[in-house]
Amino acid sequence: MISFENIRKTLKSIWLGFFVGMKNTEDATLHQTGLDGGAEVGAHQEVNEHRVSKALLKGELTQEVKELRHRTYAVDREAKNYEYYTPNLALKKSENDSKFVKYDDSDGLELITLQPNREIPLSVYDMIEDVDVTEKDVDKKTGEINVNIGKLKHNHTHTISIEREKGFTPRYRAEDYIKLLTVKKDGEKAVLGLYFTIYPNDKDFKSKGFIREIEHVMNNNIKSDVFDFKTLSFVTNHAYRIQDMVKFVFVNMVLRDIKEFDGHYVVSFYADFAVNGEDTSECFRDEIMERKYTNHESKNATIDLDLSSVGRVRDYICEECGKKVFYNVDEIDAIPMTDGREIDSEQGTTNTTAALDVEVSEQTFGKRLCRECMQKKMSLLLERKLASLDAE
Repeated sequence: MISFENIRKTLKSIWLGFFVGMKNTEDATLHQTGLDGGAEVGAHQEVNEHRVSKALLKGELTQEVKELRHRTYAVDREAKNYEYYTPNLALKKSENDSKFVKYDDSDGLELITLQPNREIPLSVYDMIEDVDVTEKDVDKKTGEINVNIGKLKHNHTHTISIEREKGFTPRYRAEDYIKLLTVKKDGEKAVLGLYFTIYPNDKDFKSKGFIREIEHVMNNNIKSDVFDFKTLSFVTNHAYRIQDMVKFVFVNMVLRDIKEFDGHYVVSFYADFAVNGEDTSECFRDEIMERKYTNHESKNATIDLDLSSVGRVRDYICEECGKKVFYNVDEIDAIPMTDGREIDSEQGTTNTTAALDVEVSEQTFGKRLCRECMQKKMSLLLERKLASLDAE
């Protein structure tokens, strides 16, 4: 059995990120009141209200947010065109740089791209949903909540996504074992090559059976429902020759052949293009930012490193209990470097660091809460989540 306290500490960082996106947090953030502390603090708030971070937290699609989004994708794409050797040396890659590319080209077909298959980490929400709470009870004497988490469901997704007929569950999920996908062109048809290692994974007992299934199909020339795919799709991520965020979807897949190549079984399919290289980042393009790049305009970024301009001391009042805490610039400068701490850890904390907790709660929950009130709110949220899982 796992105690409530241990669960709360383990999932604390997950909850902080998760509730930033909740609607009630957004509403609370949109109606924040001004800081207490006079004209200097008011000026500090006015500057902060125009920061992109504020708009991002509120979920507002301002022009600044649109430009940041455009710039982020543009910089990311351009950076991947260079090979970095040292902090001061970077050389642009050749467009068809094939130094790290190795695939079966014995059929002589034109290669469109080569996409590695990776497991996509679960989102914060999906991680919480992945927990299978099988048992919960409350100690009547201490009030401690004990929870048996059970096993994780492991509903992971991958770069390569495969859709099957509704209601059909295969014995083996091929997408869990694909190492690499090649996309070639044969006239109007696509030729897809799915690469599976010939070596079983000793940490996955099902991998041996999957490999044996491939060999059975290859050696006996029979059909297998393991390869009954309705569609196969992916959005490029570190793919060969093609930028990231380019979408491909294939339909009408028919098994072509299975070959052995460089320690892999290559299962090939004929398929039709349903979506042939659609750039999904185009919807994020901003004409104003594009013009700024073309004209080499200044970003007009303002960085204020003079903390004295906003006052050396600021005070905050907890919106729950009314406790007042202070942020003192001089105290912050004097605090020695230490390792990170838990939010409920009192060791080595001061009233100044307590003020930082108030700022964390403001951005997370939309309310200024002292450390104690924030702990209570986090505990309450976790209890509600456990109760909802128990009700299911």
